[in-house]
Amino acid sequence: ILDEYHRVAEKLSQKFHGVDIFGILALLTVGSEIVQAPPLPEPVCSDPEDDKFLECAVAGSAEYIITGDGHLLKVARYGNVEIVNPRWFLETHLES
Repeated sequence: ILDEYHRVAEKLSQKFHGVDIFGILALLTVGSEIVQAPPLPEPVCSDPEDDKFLECAVAGSAEYIITGDGHLLKVARYGNVEIVNPRWFLETHLES
């Protein structure tokens, strides 16, 4: 997952030159909990590569997956994990 975050950060840094994407990624990495996630009992996402995010969220008892990935957003919820886009999360949890 961290490798994928680095690939995405590289693409975003080319698109948004004024934003320190790698600084954000460093904060995310430092604040992350590394978990050993067992595979899901059956595939959930239409893109099977995205199931790893669900596996880790469940193993880490996460409340949310915050993503712009359309395959994950279509799932909307898996167990106790709600899958939301960044704008919704910011508007709901961080803005006053």
